[in-house]
Amino acid sequence: MKLVSAIVAPSAPPLLACMALILGDPVAGRAQTGPPPLPDLIIWNQSVAPVIEFDTFLAESCEVVEGCAVPGTRRLLRFNTETRNIGTGDLFLGDPKNSPLFRYASCHGHYHFNDFTEYRLRDSNGVVVALGGKAGFCLIDSFPIDPGANQQRRYNCDYQGIQAGWADVYSRDLACQWVDITGLPPGRYTLEMEVDPLNQIPESNETNNVIRIGVGIDIPCGEPPANDNHENAVEIPYASASYVVDTACATRQPDEPDHYGAGGSHSVWYRWVAPSSGPVTVTTAGSSFDTVLAAYRRATLGFVLVEEDDDGGESSTSRIVFVANAGTAYYFAIDGYANGSGRAVLNLNPGGNDAFSRCTMLMAEAGRVGAFSGTATRESGEPQHASQPGGRSVWFCWMPTQSGPVEISTAGSLFDTVLAVYTGASVNSLVPVVSDNDGLPDGQSRVTFPAVAGTPYRVAVDGIGGTGGVVILNWRPVLRLLPPIQVSSNAVKLTIGGAVGDRCVIDSSTNLADWTEFTRVSNATGRVELIVPTAAREFFRLRTE
Repeated sequence: MKLVSAIVAPSAPPLLACMALILGDPVAGRAQTGPPPLPDLIIWNQSVAPVIEFDTFLAESCEVVEGCAVPGTRRLLRFNTETRNIGTGDLFLGDPKNSPLFRYASCHGHYHFNDFTEYRLRDSNGVVVALGGKAGFCLIDSFPIDPGANQQRRYNCDYQGIQAGWADVYSRDLACQWVDITGLPPGRYTLEMEVDPLNQIPESNETNNVIRIGVGIDIPCGEPPANDNHENAVEIPYASASYVVDTACATRQPDEPDHYGAGGSHSVWYRWVAPSSGPVTVTTAGSSFDTVLAAYRRATLGFVLVEEDDDGGESSTSRIVFVANAGTAYYFAIDGYANGSGRAVLNLNPGGNDAFSRCTMLMAEAGRVGAFSGTATRESGEPQHASQPGGRSVWFCWMPTQSGPVEISTAGSLFDTVLAVYTGASVNSLVPVVSDNDGLPDGQSRVTFPAVAGTPYRVAVDGIGGTGGVVILNWRPVLRLLPPIQVSSNAVKLTIGGAVGDRCVIDSSTNLADWTEFTRVSNATGRVELIVPTAAREFFRLRTE
C-alpha cells in the first residue's frame, strides 16, 4: 500500500496546498518512519557552460509569443540548467492538466511549471542589469546522478517531477534558455541562477538554491580575429602559455580541415615551434563554449593531423596530449562543436610553469603572456603570496635590461588572482619585492616597483582560496615624463620613458590649471628625448594618446 500525505499549511504558498509528496518507497509501498523524505534541489554549476550568441526573432516566433524575447536581432547569454535532486524524496508534481501552478505552452504543446528558476545578471557592483526569460519548465527525469537511486525513469512532461538522485536538464539551445544582454557594455558580470526562487517547493535544505558564475561580456566583433586563417596563426614564443580570443566572428577557410568532424565554422589558429622533445598537453580549459581542438603539422599537400579531441576536458572543453619533436612547427586549431563560438582559450603546457624551477621566461622589456593554473600546486617551502593562502601558483622569470619603474599586472585573467614579485634563487629563500591582491577591478592584481637592470626577478601568480584558471601576465616599463633639464636660456630637454610602441601626448601649461596639447610622440626605442622651446611654457605633463 502506498502512503501518501498532502502537506498543507495555513500560511504556505499555493504549491504547498496542492502538491503531494510521496512518503516511503513509492514503488514498493514500504511505509517510512521518522521525518518524511523531501527533495533538495540544486543547480549543478559545472554544467552551466555560458556562451554568447546572436539570434533573430520574428513577431510570430514562439519566443516572442511566450514573452521571453522581442522581435529583431538580439545578443543572448545562453547557458545550461541542470537541476539535481540530492534529497531523500522525489519532487512530485504529477499530472499538470488541472493544476493552477502550470500553464499550457501552445508553441511547445505541453505544460510548464511556472517560476521554477530565476536567472539574474549582475554587474561588477552587484546591481541586477538583466533577467532571464525562462519562466516555465517541464520537469522530467533526464538522467540519474546517484548510482544508488532507482535507475528507471519515472517522470515526463505528462507526469512531472524529479526523482531523488536524478537530474532535469534544460540545454542552452532550447527556447528562452538565456539572458538577453543586448546593449550591455563590455565587462565582467555575474550570472546568478536560483531554483525555486518563490519557495513554492518544500525542501530539506533551502540554503543551497543559488549559484553564481562569472561571465565576461566583450564588445561585439565587427571583423574576424587576427588569427582567423592558418596563414596568420598566432606565433607562440614561449614553452608554455595561454591565449584568449573571441571566435564569434571567426570563419572557416575553404581548404581548412573539419576538426574532429564537428562541422565547426568559427576556427582560430596558433603556431608553436617545440623548443625541446617530449610530451605536450594542450587544452581549451576556460573556454565559454563546447570546443573542438586539433594539432597538425604542415606538409607539402596540406595538414597532417597529429591529435584531435572534442570533450576530453571539463565542461565540454577539449584536451590533447602528444609527443613533440624539437624544432617541429605545430599548428593548433580551436573551433566550436555544432558551430559554437565564444571565448576560446588555448593552454599550452609541455610541463608547465607550476614549479619555481620551471618558470616561464619573459623575453622582452614589455609584453603579455598566459598560463593555466587550474591544475597547478603549491610547492614545499613556497611563501603565501600577498599573505593569501592560495594553492595554485604559477611562476615567471624576468631580467630587465634597463633600470626604471615597471608595472606588472594580471589584467585579463579569468579568476581572482594574487600577484607577488621576489628575488632569490630557490623557492624557500625568496626575498619579497612587492605584492598585491585586488589592486585592479574584478579581482585582478597590479604592482609597480623600481626594477634594476640585470636583476633576476621571480613573479608568482596564485588564486584566492586556491582557485585557478587562465592567467594573463602583463609587464611593461611605467610610462613617465622625467623632470625637464634646462639646455639653454629658452629650451629644455624632455625625456619620456616607457614601452616600445607607446603613443603619447605632451600637454603644456603656464599655471597648472589650463592645459593645451603641445605635441604627440611615438616611442620607438623605449626612451624618447625632445628639445623643446619653453617660451611662455613652464609646466609639462604626459598622457597616453
